[in-house]
Amino acid sequence: MSTLVGAMATDVGRIRSVNQDGALTSAYLFAVADGMGGHNGGEVASNLALEALRATPAAAAAVQARPFRTIEELIQAVEEANESVFASARANAAVFNMGTTLCALALIQPVGAVERIGLVNVGDSRIYRWHGDHLLQLTQDHSLVQDMVRDGHLTADEALRHPQRNILTRALGIEAMTMSDSWEREPVVGERYLLCSDGLFNELTAEQISVALGAFRDPGEAALKLVRQAVDAGGRDNVTCVVVDVHAEDANWERPEPVVLAVPTPQARLDRQDPESSVRHRGATALGTETAPPGRLTVRVVLFAGALLVVVAVVVGAVTLFARGSYFLSVKDQEVVVLRGRPGGMLWLDPTLSERTGIMADQLSPSLCDRLNRATSFSDLASARTAVATLREDVLLLRPVVAASTTGVETTSPAALCEIR
Repeated sequence: MSTLVGAMATDVGRIRSVNQDGALTSAYLFAVADGMGGHNGGEVASNLALEALRATPAAAAAVQARPFRTIEELIQAVEEANESVFASARANAAVFNMGTTLCALALIQPVGAVERIGLVNVGDSRIYRWHGDHLLQLTQDHSLVQDMVRDGHLTADEALRHPQRNILTRALGIEAMTMSDSWEREPVVGERYLLCSDGLFNELTAEQISVALGAFRDPGEAALKLVRQAVDAGGRDNVTCVVVDVHAEDANWERPEPVVLAVPTPQARLDRQDPESSVRHRGATALGTETAPPGRLTVRVVLFAGALLVVVAVVVGAVTLFARGSYFLSVKDQEVVVLRGRPGGMLWLDPTLSERTGIMADQLSPSLCDRLNRATSFSDLASARTAVATLREDVLLLRPVVAASTTGVETTSPAALCEIR
């Protein structure tokens, strides 16, 4: 029978102030989770997922006593971890948008059957296999750029620099049910597995990872080397890795305790930074701003933002339609005109000129001016034109009266009386 020996190392990195990664090492089960969802939400999500994974009956047995019996037991444990994160996010508004990636590796030992290595993955945390100086990525990232690479829209190198490389298409805690990738492999004595968060492979090349895995016999030393290299290379994100070796178990074999390497203190992290980086860190703290890069966008966030934009567009369209859906008469530059909109305007929409009539304000009598002011809005331009035609006829009828008033009869100028809205 084969047995697994693993160790983990983690570091908050040079920029972030909170480590949102988590890891699990045990007798037969190993996992890495990379949380997301705000300053505290990601840390909560990754911890919840790992705790729930460990607490399932099959996983609890794998942690202490025996391997999983089937790959389905491991998949079910991951599904229960998703349910735990999802329920907690819905119950606490402060971490409503939290979620986490998860990759897990376990020994599968069916009764009376050949043992296998079981693997499960959700998100963009990865599992690699290293053997004979050859490194193979086993998992496929559940991310937007990975889909674009698969569809031929991006190259692998372009994906590394793409501005949307942090957008995930799957994660735990986002939906009530999640879809995971899972498969089994035959264990090979001497092979080594690496489970890691994206803070590792975004800083190191495949060649650097392979060299570090082959440089140390002890999995703990290899894990620590990888994390230190990633931090030294930039450390722009939390970095976590679990290194697992496959051994042949015999009667005299004694299982070592899983190795967990402590997270360096904040001061130790700051001392590793170059002077310019330290200045940037202190300046951001003094301003009270978040020094970590923006959290990853998820499918749920993108869909919510899209739905919100649709609602806003519908509201704006309805307001615009109402505000611009009528006509009324007014005076502009001493001429009666047809304006489109609501008298006085509405919100950000002021009335606009639709047509000029050629009727001057000084042609209006006080009664016509009063009628113009009391006129209601018209539902369409044709109705407004009918009102203009009627007004023009009345103005023509008033011409003799206005002419007579100029012969000496005391009168008041119509234009002085006509104060149009």
